This record gives sequence, C-alpha cells and structure tokens, in this order.
Amino acid sequence: MLQNFLLASEASAEASDKDKADWVEAYVNQIDSVVFAGLCRGRGSPPNPPAQMFKLVIFQILKKNLSPAKWAREVLSDSILQTLISNIIPSRTALYNFRDRLGTIIERINQSLIVLAIEHELLEPSVAALDGTSVRSYGSRHRIVNLKTLTRRRNELAAAISRDDSIVTQTELPSWMGKSIDGRLLQKDRYDKANAILSQRIVENAGKRKQSRRPIDEIYISLSDPESGLSRDKENVYCPMYCGQILTDAKSSLILSMTLSNHVTDVGTIGPLIDQVKTSLGITLKDIHADSAYASLLDVKACLERNVNLLAPVQENSLTKTNQSKKVDKQLSRDQFTFNVEMHSYTCPAGHAMPYFDRDNRKRVNGVVVMERFRQSTEKCQACSLASQCLRGAKQRSVTRVIGQEVIDAQKAKMTEDVALASRVLRAQTIERTNADIKQRIGLRRFGVITLQRAKNHLALTIFVLNLMTLRRLIIEASKHAPATT
Repeated sequence: MLQNFLLASEASAEASDKDKADWVEAYVNQIDSVVFAGLCRGRGSPPNPPAQMFKLVIFQILKKNLSPAKWAREVLSDSILQTLISNIIPSRTALYNFRDRLGTIIERINQSLIVLAIEHELLEPSVAALDGTSVRSYGSRHRIVNLKTLTRRRNELAAAISRDDSIVTQTELPSWMGKSIDGRLLQKDRYDKANAILSQRIVENAGKRKQSRRPIDEIYISLSDPESGLSRDKENVYCPMYCGQILTDAKSSLILSMTLSNHVTDVGTIGPLIDQVKTSLGITLKDIHADSAYASLLDVKACLERNVNLLAPVQENSLTKTNQSKKVDKQLSRDQFTFNVEMHSYTCPAGHAMPYFDRDNRKRVNGVVVMERFRQSTEKCQACSLASQCLRGAKQRSVTRVIGQEVIDAQKAKMTEDVALASRVLRAQTIERTNADIKQRIGLRRFGVITLQRAKNHLALTIFVLNLMTLRRLIIEASKHAPATT
C-alpha cells in the first residue's frame, strides 16, 4: 500500500524540492477524498481542489515557509510547486482561510498516519517520552498592559467612539488608538475581550494563598493576543506565549499526541494526553519518560490510575542543588523532620512533637492539591538548642505535607540514580530532538496566528509534517532490512 510513498531519495532536510514534492504527492494521493469534504462551505465561487491545496500547504511547511502570504508568492514563482498542485493559483485570502479550516481535520489526518504506521508494523508504541515546549505568540511583547492602563484606554476609546457621530474629523488621538472609525470599533472589541480575560485572571489570583498572590498592578495581559499566557522564554524575554505538550514514541520518534494551552506549566497534563492516545489511537502506553516538572502528585496519581509507569525524577534539579550547596546559613530541611502516621504529627530534629495545625487547598491545572501544616509551639521553639538552625528569624517552625505524600515518596524511591540517568538519555534522544525539530527543522519559533485555537491548529499542522517525514524514514529503514526476494 505504501510502495508509492517509498522513493529513492533520503527523507531529510537535504532532500531536493523535487524529492519533497514527489513524496508529498504520493502520500496525499492515497488519502480518501471524503476526508477533505467538509473543508468547503458549499456556496460562493467554485473552490480550489482541497487535495491540491493540502499538498501546497505541506510542501511549503517542508520548505520552512509558514506564512500563507509567502505561499501566495511561491505559487507564482515556484515551477515545482505549480506542477505539484496542477497549476492552480489560489489567492492569498483563500490560503489563509484554508489554513484555518484545516484545523477541523488535521488531527484526524495525523491520527490516521500513525494508525497506518502501526498497521504496517513500523512501530509498536508502548514507551513514550513527554516534554513541554513554549512558542511565542504572534502578540507583541510591547503591548502588554495591566488593569489600570487597560481601564484608562477603554475609557478614552469609548469617548472617542462617542464623538464619531459628529461631523468633525478627530485628529488629536493617542498613538495607540485606531485612526479610522472601523478601526476603533474593532479595537473596542479586542479591548473588551482583554478586559474580560484579565478580570478572570485577577479573580483567580485573589483565590490563591496570600504569599502566592501578586499585586493587581503586576497582573498583565497582551492586547494583541489576550488569550496567550505571559512568561519568560528561553531567551529570558517576557512575552506572550503558548505552551505545548508533546508525547513522542520513544522507538520511532513519531509524535503520538499533543496539546496546547496558555498555562505556562507542565503540571497536570499527563492524564489527558494518555487518555487522548488511548481514545484516538487505541494505544495503551506502559512507560512514560519525563523530567521532574511532571513528577507532581497529580501527574503521578494520574499515571497510577491508568497503569502507566511514570519515569520522572522528583525535584532532581542540578541548579537547585547547586544553589542549596552555596548557602552558608542553611535551615534544617523538611526531610530532617519525621512524619508519624499513627499520631498524624511530625517529630522535629530535637525530638519534639509537632501537631497538626490546619490545611488549605491549592489549585493546580486539572486538579486540586490539599496541603496540611504542622506547627510547633512558640515556647518549645524559642527554648530549643537548634533554634538558630531551624527558625532563621521566625518565632516558631512549621512544616507542610501534601496529602498523598507517600505517592511522591514511592516515586522518588523508584527513580534511583541509574534509572534516572537511563531515562534522561532516552529523553535526550527522542523528545528533546522532537522539540528541536519543531523550532529548527520546521522553523516554528513564533506562531503566525492569534487566539489559542488557531495556534493549536498551527502546531498540529507542524506535527503532521514532522510525522510525515518520520514515517517515510521508517519505511526506508524497513525496506533496507527486509529480506530480499527473487
């Protein structure tokens, strides 16, 4: 079935444009035309053939051209592309619209590609590697404001719109405000959306513990892409971004599943990815290799509930260890306090019992963690011989413990030095390479779209292209090892 997809040239970034066009055509031609049926609205002028448009998109992404504006220019100048798409000349608008519509089917096409590989015994997925990758949003890092600035701008914008009914042309407008009536109306819609999202973030911030809350003036939002999250990227630039979770088969490097969110965290993401792989592909994973960011209580429990062996170190961070070793005045750590299960209390290094004090719920992505606090009395702490090492200026010492700490302790005991090293090597060979391919081989260092859904579609399209290249490599490798026939 895949013989036409197996061509003579190697599937690599160094393959010629003609080679890439040939194997894109060979693969797309074997896709059932029913898959593309829902991309046309059934009204207006006759659409460009969806299969040909899909070939154009895939071929351009292979060439690291991610913008439909660039595609429109290439159609007029690239003879190989013209041959591939049967000399159709789609407009720039048609290409932008087609890219957006692909979001409704691209995940299904990607799943069918993986199923095809499984059917031809090119992989037997049971071990996977997981990691997150952050990609900058199309939103500008120079258009980030807090509630005070947003409120002031909304008021000024509303006043300007109210004056638009007069016959006098408004000339003295702030530099940030739209210069036309239609522009100001569109700007009002964006600012209203930004205000709603920022208000929700302020409510969520108010629900956090006092020591974890940020001042309202330090809660920001991007005006050009309000849905994006805000954090520092790997270049230490504070900017709008989205965080993707990539689950890759450890043996074949095929990407089994992905998700994208505006939460700049990896906590609480394993469970939904495992379920997604099980539901869409029918794959039951046995082992998942990940870094310490995924060794939270919620993630470990999610894997235990699904009978998946999570191989992730618990807070095994070399930078943290280095920083701790540099401290001269070290405080007695929580590990030096002994938890008594029967008494439900702690015993401090001086031998004094620390009774239960209170508990609080800490909200996490996809769940809630309950923390218990154990506190020693002020009298015992002040009279203790270890007070200088334990209190460090405080009047009394308290220790927190998450309900379910035994699960984390078991995970930590499982991750011996040898196991952690082997897992780290496997991650470096699979998921780290996958994330590098997304940014270097495909060139996705910044999304060319706004809104979370469009960014997710963009990432899914990128992943499909990577999987297509990987599948072809697997086919070539399988053919080299196949027994010769006469």
